Amino acid sequence: MSIVGTFAALAASASSAPPAHAQPSADQIQCASQDRALAPDVVIKSCTALIAGGTQPSRYLSITYYNRGLAYRRMGDDDRALADFNDAIKADPSNTFAFMIRGSARYEQGDTDGAIADYGDAIRVDANNALAFANRCNAWRTKGDNDRAIADCDEAIRLDPRLAAAFDNRGLARLAKGDTERAIADYDEAIRLDPAFPLAFLNRGIAHGAKGDYDRAIADYDAAIRLAPTLAQAFNNRGGIFRAKGDDDRAIADFDAAIRLDAKLAGAFYNRGSVRLAKGDNANAVADFGEAIRLDPQFVPALSGRSLAYAAIGDDGRAIADLDAALRLRSDDQPDSRVLHLRRGLASFRIGNFRAAASDLAFVVRQQPADVGPMLWLYLARARAGERDAMGRMRANARGLKPSDWPFPVAELLMDRRKPEPTLASAGNPVERCQAQFYVGEWHLLRKDRAAARRALQAVADSCPKSLAESQGAAAELRRLGGADDERTGSIRASTPDKAATKRPMR
Repeated sequence: MSIVGTFAALAASASSAPPAHAQPSADQIQCASQDRALAPDVVIKSCTALIAGGTQPSRYLSITYYNRGLAYRRMGDDDRALADFNDAIKADPSNTFAFMIRGSARYEQGDTDGAIADYGDAIRVDANNALAFANRCNAWRTKGDNDRAIADCDEAIRLDPRLAAAFDNRGLARLAKGDTERAIADYDEAIRLDPAFPLAFLNRGIAHGAKGDYDRAIADYDAAIRLAPTLAQAFNNRGGIFRAKGDDDRAIADFDAAIRLDAKLAGAFYNRGSVRLAKGDNANAVADFGEAIRLDPQFVPALSGRSLAYAAIGDDGRAIADLDAALRLRSDDQPDSRVLHLRRGLASFRIGNFRAAASDLAFVVRQQPADVGPMLWLYLARARAGERDAMGRMRANARGLKPSDWPFPVAELLMDRRKPEPTLASAGNPVERCQAQFYVGEWHLLRKDRAAARRALQAVADSCPKSLAESQGAAAELRRLGGADDERTGSIRASTPDKAATKRPMR
Protein backbone atom coordinates (compact mmCIF):
# COMPACT_ATOMS: atom_id res chain seq x y z
CA MET A 1 0.00 0.00 0.00
CA SER A 2 1.03 3.61 -0.44
CA ILE A 3 0.20 6.42 1.98
CA VAL A 4 1.53 9.66 0.58
CA GLY A 5 1.99 13.35 1.01
CA THR A 6 1.51 14.20 4.68
CA PHE A 7 4.81 13.97 6.49
CA ALA A 8 6.66 17.27 5.99
CA ALA A 9 6.85 19.92 8.67
CA LEU A 10 5.22 23.22 7.72
CA ALA A 11 8.21 25.51 7.70
CA ALA A 12 6.57 28.83 6.94
CA SER A 13 3.93 28.73 9.59
CA ALA A 14 5.25 27.67 12.94
CA SER A 15 5.90 31.21 14.13
CA SER A 16 3.27 33.48 15.58
CA ALA A 17 3.42 35.68 12.47
CA PRO A 18 6.01 38.18 13.72
CA PRO A 19 6.17 41.61 12.11
CA ALA A 20 8.00 41.74 8.80
CA HIS A 21 11.06 43.32 10.41
CA ALA A 22 11.29 40.73 13.23
CA GLN A 23 13.58 37.73 13.02
CA PRO A 24 12.04 34.33 13.88
CA SER A 25 13.12 32.96 17.25
CA ALA A 26 15.18 29.80 17.67
CA ASP A 27 12.05 27.96 18.86
CA GLN A 28 10.13 29.04 15.77
CA ILE A 29 12.93 27.87 13.49
CA GLN A 30 13.42 24.56 15.27
CA CYS A 31 9.71 23.76 15.60
CA ALA A 32 9.28 24.28 11.86
CA SER A 33 12.50 22.50 10.90
CA GLN A 34 12.29 20.02 8.02
CA ASP A 35 15.85 18.91 8.66
CA ARG A 36 15.55 15.32 9.91
CA ALA A 37 19.07 15.63 11.29
CA LEU A 38 17.53 17.74 14.06
CA ALA A 39 16.62 15.40 16.93
CA PRO A 40 12.87 15.07 17.47
CA ASP A 41 13.17 15.91 21.17
CA VAL A 42 14.66 19.29 20.18
CA VAL A 43 11.70 19.94 17.86
CA ILE A 44 9.27 18.88 20.61
CA LYS A 45 10.91 21.19 23.16
CA SER A 46 10.71 24.19 20.84
CA CYS A 47 7.10 23.50 19.76
CA THR A 48 6.09 23.01 23.40
CA ALA A 49 7.60 26.36 24.31
CA LEU A 50 5.60 28.05 21.54
CA ILE A 51 2.38 26.37 22.66
CA ALA A 52 3.00 27.29 26.29
CA GLY A 53 3.52 30.93 25.29
CA GLY A 54 -0.18 31.18 24.48
CA THR A 55 0.25 34.02 21.97
CA GLN A 56 -0.16 32.21 18.65
CA PRO A 57 -3.24 32.79 16.47
CA SER A 58 -5.26 29.62 15.95
CA ARG A 59 -3.90 28.91 12.46
CA TYR A 60 -0.28 29.04 13.62
CA LEU A 61 -1.08 27.16 16.83
CA SER A 62 -2.60 24.41 14.68
CA ILE A 63 0.58 24.07 12.66
CA THR A 64 2.72 24.09 15.80
CA TYR A 65 0.71 21.13 17.16
CA TYR A 66 1.05 19.48 13.75
CA ASN A 67 4.84 19.86 13.72
CA ARG A 68 5.16 18.59 17.28
CA GLY A 69 2.98 15.63 16.36
CA LEU A 70 5.34 14.81 13.50
CA ALA A 71 8.25 14.83 15.95
CA TYR A 72 6.42 12.51 18.34
CA ARG A 73 5.69 10.28 15.38
CA ARG A 74 9.39 10.14 14.52
CA MET A 75 10.04 9.05 18.11
CA GLY A 76 7.45 6.28 17.83
CA ASP A 77 5.14 7.89 20.42
CA ASP A 78 1.95 7.37 18.42
CA ASP A 79 -0.44 8.27 21.24
CA ARG A 80 1.09 11.71 21.80
CA ALA A 81 1.36 12.27 18.06
CA LEU A 82 -2.33 11.51 17.59
CA ALA A 83 -3.23 13.82 20.49
CA ASP A 84 -1.30 16.64 18.83
CA PHE A 85 -2.99 16.05 15.48
CA ASN A 86 -6.34 16.21 17.29
CA ASP A 87 -5.37 19.54 18.83
CA ALA A 88 -4.13 20.84 15.48
CA ILE A 89 -7.55 20.15 13.97
CA LYS A 90 -9.37 21.72 16.93
CA ALA A 91 -7.28 24.87 16.56
CA ASP A 92 -7.88 25.04 12.78
CA PRO A 93 -10.52 22.77 11.22
CA SER A 94 -9.24 23.80 7.78
CA ASN A 95 -5.74 22.38 8.35
CA THR A 96 -5.70 19.82 5.54
CA PHE A 97 -2.23 18.58 6.51
CA ALA A 98 -3.47 17.69 10.00
CA PHE A 99 -6.40 15.70 8.60
CA MET A 100 -4.06 13.89 6.22
CA ILE A 101 -1.48 12.95 8.84
CA ARG A 102 -4.13 11.95 11.37
CA GLY A 103 -5.72 9.78 8.71
CA SER A 104 -2.38 8.07 8.07
CA ALA A 105 -1.78 7.59 11.81
CA ARG A 106 -5.23 6.11 12.27
CA TYR A 107 -4.76 3.82 9.28
CA GLU A 108 -1.49 2.50 10.71
CA GLN A 109 -3.23 1.83 14.05
CA GLY A 110 -5.91 -0.22 12.28
CA ASP A 111 -8.63 2.46 12.53
CA THR A 112 -9.64 2.28 8.87
CA ASP A 113 -12.97 4.03 9.38
CA GLY A 114 -11.24 6.91 11.18
CA ALA A 115 -8.71 7.19 8.37
CA ILE A 116 -11.47 7.30 5.75
CA ALA A 117 -13.23 10.05 7.71
CA ASP A 118 -10.04 12.11 7.96
CA TYR A 119 -9.23 11.80 4.28
CA GLY A 120 -12.83 12.76 3.57
CA ASP A 121 -12.40 15.91 5.67
CA ALA A 122 -9.19 16.75 3.82
CA ILE A 123 -11.14 16.46 0.57
CA ARG A 124 -13.93 18.62 2.01
CA VAL A 125 -11.40 21.34 2.73
CA ASP A 126 -9.66 20.92 -0.63
CA ALA A 127 -11.61 19.07 -3.33
CA ASN A 128 -8.51 19.03 -5.56
CA ASN A 129 -6.38 17.12 -3.03
CA ALA A 130 -5.23 14.18 -5.16
CA LEU A 131 -3.17 12.78 -2.27
CA ALA A 132 -6.25 12.53 -0.05
CA PHE A 133 -8.13 10.63 -2.75
CA ALA A 134 -5.16 8.28 -3.25
CA ASN A 135 -4.90 7.60 0.49
CA ARG A 136 -8.65 7.11 0.91
CA CYS A 137 -8.50 4.73 -2.05
CA ASN A 138 -6.07 2.58 -0.08
CA ALA A 139 -8.18 2.75 3.08
CA TRP A 140 -11.31 1.65 1.18
CA ARG A 141 -9.32 -1.27 -0.25
CA THR A 142 -8.19 -2.30 3.21
CA LYS A 143 -11.81 -2.21 4.33
CA GLY A 144 -12.70 -4.51 1.43
CA ASP A 145 -14.67 -1.97 -0.61
CA ASN A 146 -12.63 -2.21 -3.78
CA ASP A 147 -15.15 -0.43 -6.00
CA ARG A 148 -15.01 2.72 -3.83
CA ALA A 149 -11.24 2.36 -3.71
CA ILE A 150 -10.98 2.32 -7.50
CA ALA A 151 -13.34 5.30 -7.79
CA ASP A 152 -11.14 7.33 -5.41
CA CYS A 153 -7.95 6.35 -7.21
CA ASP A 154 -9.58 7.25 -10.54
CA GLU A 155 -10.27 10.72 -9.13
CA ALA A 156 -6.73 11.04 -7.77
CA ILE A 157 -5.35 10.16 -11.20
CA ARG A 158 -7.71 12.62 -12.90
CA LEU A 159 -6.46 15.36 -10.58
CA ASP A 160 -2.81 14.37 -10.87
CA PRO A 161 -1.97 11.97 -13.72
CA ARG A 162 1.62 11.76 -12.51
CA LEU A 163 0.80 10.53 -9.00
CA ALA A 164 2.47 7.12 -9.03
CA ALA A 165 1.02 6.11 -5.66
CA ALA A 166 -2.52 6.43 -7.03
CA PHE A 167 -1.73 3.92 -9.78
CA ASP A 168 -0.09 1.61 -7.23
CA ASN A 169 -3.10 1.77 -4.91
CA ARG A 170 -5.54 1.22 -7.76
CA GLY A 171 -3.48 -1.80 -8.78
CA LEU A 172 -3.92 -3.24 -5.28
CA ALA A 173 -7.70 -2.80 -5.46
CA ARG A 174 -7.85 -4.35 -8.92
CA LEU A 175 -5.71 -7.28 -7.79
CA ALA A 176 -8.03 -7.80 -4.80
CA LYS A 177 -10.91 -8.06 -7.30
CA GLY A 178 -9.02 -10.66 -9.31
CA ASP A 179 -8.34 -8.27 -12.21
CA THR A 180 -4.67 -9.24 -12.42
CA GLU A 181 -3.92 -7.89 -15.89
CA ARG A 182 -5.26 -4.40 -15.18
CA ALA A 183 -3.48 -4.44 -11.83
CA ILE A 184 -0.19 -5.15 -13.60
CA ALA A 185 -0.92 -2.33 -16.05
CA ASP A 186 -1.36 0.04 -13.08
CA TYR A 187 1.91 -1.10 -11.51
CA ASP A 188 3.64 -0.67 -14.86
CA GLU A 189 2.45 2.93 -14.99
CA ALA A 190 3.46 3.59 -11.38
CA ILE A 191 6.95 2.31 -12.17
CA ARG A 192 7.14 4.33 -15.40
CA LEU A 193 6.28 7.47 -13.44
CA ASP A 194 8.62 6.61 -10.57
CA PRO A 195 11.29 4.02 -11.47
CA ALA A 196 12.58 4.15 -7.87
CA PHE A 197 9.24 3.09 -6.32
CA PRO A 198 10.00 -0.16 -4.42
CA LEU A 199 6.40 -0.82 -3.34
CA ALA A 200 5.22 -0.78 -6.95
CA PHE A 201 7.81 -3.45 -7.81
CA LEU A 202 6.79 -5.41 -4.71
CA ASN A 203 3.11 -5.30 -5.64
CA ARG A 204 3.75 -6.14 -9.29
CA GLY A 205 5.74 -9.13 -8.05
CA ILE A 206 2.67 -10.27 -6.11
CA ALA A 207 0.54 -9.96 -9.25
CA HIS A 208 3.04 -11.86 -11.41
CA GLY A 209 3.20 -14.56 -8.73
CA ALA A 210 -0.59 -14.83 -8.71
CA LYS A 211 -0.43 -15.50 -12.46
CA GLY A 212 2.19 -18.19 -11.96
CA ASP A 213 4.80 -16.07 -13.77
CA TYR A 214 7.47 -16.84 -11.18
CA ASP A 215 10.49 -15.55 -13.08
CA ARG A 216 8.94 -12.10 -13.53
CA ALA A 217 7.85 -12.11 -9.90
CA ILE A 218 11.42 -12.81 -8.78
CA ALA A 219 12.73 -10.05 -11.06
CA ASP A 220 10.30 -7.58 -9.47
CA TYR A 221 11.26 -8.63 -5.94
CA ASP A 222 14.93 -8.32 -6.91
CA ALA A 223 14.25 -4.75 -8.05
CA ALA A 224 12.33 -3.93 -4.85
CA ILE A 225 15.24 -5.25 -2.76
CA ARG A 226 17.78 -3.32 -4.81
CA LEU A 227 15.81 -0.10 -4.23
CA ALA A 228 14.95 -0.86 -0.59
CA PRO A 229 17.43 -3.39 0.89
CA THR A 230 15.59 -3.39 4.24
CA LEU A 231 12.15 -4.18 2.75
CA ALA A 232 11.47 -7.39 4.65
CA GLN A 233 8.25 -8.18 2.79
CA ALA A 234 10.13 -8.35 -0.52
CA PHE A 235 12.44 -11.05 0.89
CA ASN A 236 9.44 -12.87 2.37
CA ASN A 237 7.54 -12.80 -0.91
CA ARG A 238 10.54 -13.83 -2.97
CA GLY A 239 11.05 -16.74 -0.60
CA GLY A 240 7.48 -17.81 -1.30
CA ILE A 241 8.19 -17.82 -5.02
CA PHE A 242 11.39 -19.83 -4.57
CA ARG A 243 9.41 -22.34 -2.57
CA ALA A 244 6.76 -22.55 -5.29
CA LYS A 245 9.62 -23.29 -7.74
CA GLY A 246 10.84 -26.09 -5.47
CA ASP A 247 13.99 -24.30 -4.29
CA ASP A 248 13.51 -24.72 -0.54
CA ASP A 249 17.06 -23.73 0.39
CA ARG A 250 16.81 -20.31 -1.29
CA ALA A 251 13.32 -19.93 0.15
CA ILE A 252 14.62 -20.44 3.69
CA ALA A 253 17.50 -18.01 3.04
CA ASP A 254 14.98 -15.34 2.04
CA PHE A 255 12.75 -16.04 5.03
CA ASP A 256 15.82 -15.79 7.26
CA ALA A 257 16.61 -12.39 5.74
CA ALA A 258 13.03 -11.20 6.18
CA ILE A 259 13.10 -12.18 9.85
CA ARG A 260 16.46 -10.46 10.42
CA LEU A 261 15.00 -7.27 8.96
CA ASP A 262 11.64 -7.50 10.74
CA ALA A 263 11.41 -9.82 13.71
CA LYS A 264 7.69 -9.03 13.98
CA LEU A 265 6.81 -10.34 10.52
CA ALA A 266 4.59 -13.27 11.50
CA GLY A 267 4.15 -14.39 7.89
CA ALA A 268 7.89 -14.96 7.46
CA PHE A 269 8.00 -17.25 10.52
CA TYR A 270 4.96 -19.10 9.20
CA ASN A 271 6.50 -19.50 5.76
CA ARG A 272 9.83 -20.72 7.13
CA GLY A 273 7.98 -23.12 9.40
CA SER A 274 6.05 -24.47 6.40
CA VAL A 275 9.26 -25.21 4.49
CA ARG A 276 10.84 -26.81 7.54
CA LEU A 277 7.76 -28.98 7.99
CA ALA A 278 8.00 -30.04 4.34
CA LYS A 279 11.67 -30.94 4.87
CA GLY A 280 10.86 -33.01 7.97
CA ASP A 281 12.54 -30.53 10.34
CA ASN A 282 9.59 -30.75 12.69
CA ALA A 283 11.12 -29.37 15.89
CA ASN A 284 12.21 -26.16 14.16
CA ALA A 285 8.86 -26.01 12.36
CA VAL A 286 7.13 -26.07 15.76
CA ALA A 287 9.35 -23.20 16.90
CA ASP A 288 8.64 -21.09 13.80
CA PHE A 289 4.90 -21.64 13.91
CA GLY A 290 4.99 -20.86 17.62
CA GLU A 291 6.66 -17.51 17.00
CA ALA A 292 4.12 -16.68 14.28
CA ILE A 293 1.33 -17.45 16.76
CA ARG A 294 2.98 -15.36 19.48
CA LEU A 295 3.11 -12.41 17.11
CA ASP A 296 -0.44 -13.01 15.85
CA PRO A 297 -2.53 -15.19 18.21
CA GLN A 298 -5.33 -15.35 15.61
CA PHE A 299 -3.08 -16.71 12.85
CA VAL A 300 -5.13 -19.82 12.02
CA PRO A 301 -2.81 -21.24 9.32
CA ALA A 302 0.07 -21.12 11.82
CA LEU A 303 -2.01 -22.98 14.41
CA SER A 304 -2.92 -25.52 11.75
CA GLY A 305 0.70 -25.83 10.62
CA ARG A 306 1.96 -26.35 14.15
CA SER A 307 -0.67 -29.03 14.68
CA LEU A 308 0.81 -30.90 11.69
CA ALA A 309 4.32 -30.56 13.12
CA TYR A 310 3.18 -31.81 16.54
CA ALA A 311 1.38 -34.73 14.88
CA ALA A 312 4.53 -35.57 12.92
CA ILE A 313 6.54 -35.91 16.15
CA GLY A 314 3.77 -37.92 17.79
CA ASP A 315 2.46 -35.22 20.14
CA ASP A 316 -1.22 -35.49 19.24
CA GLY A 317 -2.32 -33.88 22.50
CA ARG A 318 -0.67 -30.60 21.54
CA ALA A 319 -1.84 -31.00 17.94
CA ILE A 320 -5.43 -31.21 19.20
CA ALA A 321 -4.93 -28.17 21.45
CA ASP A 322 -3.79 -26.14 18.42
CA LEU A 323 -6.72 -27.35 16.35
CA ASP A 324 -9.09 -26.48 19.20
CA ALA A 325 -7.68 -22.94 19.19
CA ALA A 326 -7.95 -22.70 15.40
CA LEU A 327 -11.57 -23.88 15.39
CA ARG A 328 -12.48 -21.33 18.06
CA LEU A 329 -11.40 -18.69 15.54
CA ARG A 330 -13.27 -20.26 12.63
CA SER A 331 -17.00 -20.66 12.09
CA ASP A 332 -18.13 -23.95 10.57
CA ASP A 333 -19.07 -22.27 7.29
CA GLN A 334 -15.54 -21.01 6.59
CA PRO A 335 -13.61 -22.87 3.88
CA ASP A 336 -10.81 -24.23 6.04
CA SER A 337 -13.01 -25.45 8.92
CA ARG A 338 -13.53 -28.81 7.22
CA VAL A 339 -9.77 -29.44 7.06
CA LEU A 340 -9.38 -28.43 10.70
CA HIS A 341 -12.15 -30.80 11.80
CA LEU A 342 -10.62 -33.59 9.72
CA ARG A 343 -7.18 -33.13 11.27
CA ARG A 344 -8.62 -32.98 14.78
CA GLY A 345 -10.71 -36.08 14.08
CA LEU A 346 -7.66 -38.02 12.90
CA ALA A 347 -5.59 -36.84 15.89
CA SER A 348 -8.37 -37.87 18.28
CA PHE A 349 -8.47 -41.28 16.59
CA ARG A 350 -4.73 -41.68 17.05
CA ILE A 351 -4.94 -41.04 20.80
CA GLY A 352 -7.90 -43.41 21.11
CA ASN A 353 -10.60 -40.81 21.75
CA PHE A 354 -12.90 -42.43 19.23
CA ARG A 355 -16.09 -40.59 20.19
CA ALA A 356 -14.43 -37.21 19.72
CA ALA A 357 -12.97 -38.47 16.44
CA ALA A 358 -16.41 -39.58 15.26
CA SER A 359 -17.91 -36.18 16.06
CA ASP A 360 -15.34 -34.30 13.97
CA LEU A 361 -15.38 -36.81 11.13
CA ALA A 362 -19.18 -36.77 10.97
CA PHE A 363 -18.98 -33.01 10.42
CA VAL A 364 -16.52 -33.56 7.57
CA VAL A 365 -18.72 -36.18 5.91
CA ARG A 366 -21.79 -33.96 6.17
CA GLN A 367 -19.86 -31.16 4.47
CA GLN A 368 -18.58 -33.35 1.63
CA PRO A 369 -20.46 -36.67 1.43
CA ALA A 370 -18.67 -37.84 -1.71
CA ASP A 371 -15.22 -37.82 -0.07
CA VAL A 372 -14.60 -41.48 0.67
CA GLY A 373 -11.54 -41.13 2.93
CA PRO A 374 -13.27 -39.32 5.82
CA MET A 375 -16.19 -41.71 5.44
CA LEU A 376 -13.88 -44.68 6.09
CA TRP A 377 -12.28 -43.03 9.12
CA LEU A 378 -15.74 -42.13 10.46
CA TYR A 379 -16.84 -45.75 10.28
CA LEU A 380 -13.69 -46.90 12.07
CA ALA A 381 -14.14 -44.28 14.81
CA ARG A 382 -17.78 -45.24 15.35
CA ALA A 383 -16.99 -48.94 15.34
CA ARG A 384 -14.08 -48.51 17.76
CA ALA A 385 -16.30 -46.37 20.00
CA GLY A 386 -18.73 -49.29 20.19
CA GLU A 387 -21.62 -47.72 18.27
CA ARG A 388 -24.04 -50.51 17.38
CA ASP A 389 -25.26 -48.91 14.16
CA ALA A 390 -21.78 -48.04 12.84
CA MET A 391 -22.03 -50.52 9.96
CA GLY A 392 -25.55 -49.47 8.98
CA ARG A 393 -24.54 -45.81 8.90
CA MET A 394 -21.44 -46.70 6.86
CA ARG A 395 -23.55 -48.49 4.29
CA ALA A 396 -25.95 -45.55 4.11
CA ASN A 397 -23.08 -43.13 3.55
CA ALA A 398 -21.55 -45.39 0.87
CA ARG A 399 -24.62 -45.69 -1.36
CA GLY A 400 -23.37 -43.17 -3.90
CA LEU A 401 -19.85 -44.54 -4.25
CA LYS A 402 -18.62 -45.45 -7.74
CA PRO A 403 -16.97 -48.88 -8.07
CA SER A 404 -14.35 -47.38 -10.38
CA ASP A 405 -13.15 -44.87 -7.77
CA TRP A 406 -10.46 -45.52 -5.21
CA PRO A 407 -10.87 -46.42 -2.35
CA PHE A 408 -14.16 -48.13 -3.21
CA PRO A 409 -12.54 -51.58 -2.67
CA VAL A 410 -11.59 -50.53 0.88
CA ALA A 411 -15.17 -49.44 1.58
CA GLU A 412 -16.33 -52.86 0.39
CA LEU A 413 -13.81 -54.53 2.70
CA LEU A 414 -15.07 -52.62 5.72
CA MET A 415 -18.69 -53.40 4.76
CA ASP A 416 -17.84 -57.16 4.64
CA ARG A 417 -18.30 -57.36 0.89
CA ARG A 418 -14.66 -58.10 0.06
CA LYS A 419 -11.76 -59.99 1.67
CA PRO A 420 -8.30 -58.59 2.47
CA GLU A 421 -6.39 -60.28 -0.39
CA PRO A 422 -8.53 -58.92 -3.27
CA THR A 423 -8.60 -55.54 -1.54
CA LEU A 424 -4.82 -55.39 -1.55
CA ALA A 425 -4.74 -56.64 -5.14
CA SER A 426 -7.05 -53.81 -6.25
CA ALA A 427 -4.52 -51.11 -5.29
CA GLY A 428 -3.20 -49.38 -8.39
CA ASN A 429 0.00 -47.82 -6.99
CA PRO A 430 2.24 -47.94 -3.90
CA VAL A 431 0.27 -45.25 -2.00
CA GLU A 432 -3.02 -47.09 -2.60
CA ARG A 433 -1.31 -50.29 -1.48
CA CYS A 434 -0.27 -48.57 1.76
CA GLN A 435 -3.79 -47.32 2.34
CA ALA A 436 -5.29 -50.73 1.65
CA GLN A 437 -2.75 -52.36 4.01
CA PHE A 438 -3.80 -50.02 6.82
CA TYR A 439 -7.49 -50.74 6.39
CA VAL A 440 -6.78 -54.46 6.27
CA GLY A 441 -5.09 -54.02 9.63
CA GLU A 442 -8.17 -52.19 10.96
CA TRP A 443 -10.40 -54.93 9.54
CA HIS A 444 -8.45 -57.50 11.55
CA LEU A 445 -8.58 -55.31 14.67
CA LEU A 446 -12.36 -55.10 14.47
CA ARG A 447 -12.36 -58.92 14.43
CA LYS A 448 -9.98 -58.98 17.40
CA ASP A 449 -7.24 -60.73 15.43
CA ARG A 450 -4.40 -58.78 16.98
CA ALA A 451 -1.59 -60.78 15.40
CA ALA A 452 -2.90 -60.32 11.83
CA ALA A 453 -3.63 -56.68 12.53
CA ARG A 454 -0.12 -56.12 13.83
CA ARG A 455 1.44 -57.67 10.74
CA ALA A 456 -0.60 -55.52 8.37
CA LEU A 457 0.00 -52.33 10.35
CA GLN A 458 3.70 -53.01 10.71
CA ALA A 459 3.95 -53.34 6.94
CA VAL A 460 2.53 -49.82 6.70
CA ALA A 461 4.92 -48.48 9.33
CA ASP A 462 7.92 -50.08 7.65
CA SER A 463 7.43 -49.10 4.04
CA CYS A 464 4.86 -46.30 3.57
CA PRO A 465 5.34 -42.52 3.35
CA LYS A 466 5.19 -41.10 6.85
CA SER A 467 3.07 -38.16 5.70
CA LEU A 468 0.11 -40.44 4.95
CA ALA A 469 -2.71 -40.27 7.48
CA GLU A 470 -2.80 -44.07 7.29
CA SER A 471 0.90 -44.29 8.22
CA GLN A 472 0.38 -42.10 11.28
CA GLY A 473 -2.71 -44.13 12.15
CA ALA A 474 -0.75 -47.37 11.84
CA ALA A 475 1.96 -46.05 14.18
CA ALA A 476 -0.70 -45.12 16.75
CA GLU A 477 -2.35 -48.53 16.51
CA LEU A 478 0.99 -50.28 16.92
CA ARG A 479 1.65 -48.26 20.07
CA ARG A 480 -1.71 -49.42 21.42
CA LEU A 481 -0.89 -53.01 20.46
CA GLY A 482 2.42 -52.75 22.30
CA GLY A 483 4.77 -53.13 19.33
CA ALA A 484 5.26 -55.64 16.55
CA ASP A 485 6.46 -59.23 16.52
CA ASP A 486 9.99 -59.44 15.17
CA GLU A 487 9.83 -62.61 13.10
CA ARG A 488 13.57 -63.18 13.44
CA THR A 489 13.83 -63.00 17.23
CA GLY A 490 10.29 -63.27 18.52
CA SER A 491 10.87 -60.07 20.52
CA ILE A 492 8.54 -57.07 20.74
CA ARG A 493 9.74 -54.00 18.85
CA ALA A 494 8.23 -50.61 19.74
CA SER A 495 7.03 -48.42 16.88
CA THR A 496 7.81 -44.70 16.93
CA PRO A 497 6.32 -41.97 14.75
CA ASP A 498 8.46 -40.58 11.98
CA LYS A 499 8.81 -37.16 10.45
CA ALA A 500 6.10 -35.90 8.13
CA ALA A 501 6.74 -34.20 4.81
CA THR A 502 3.42 -32.47 4.34
CA LYS A 503 3.61 -29.17 2.45
CA ARG A 504 1.61 -26.20 3.63
CA PRO A 505 0.45 -23.25 1.49
CA MET A 506 2.27 -19.91 1.74
CA ARG A 507 0.78 -16.63 3.32
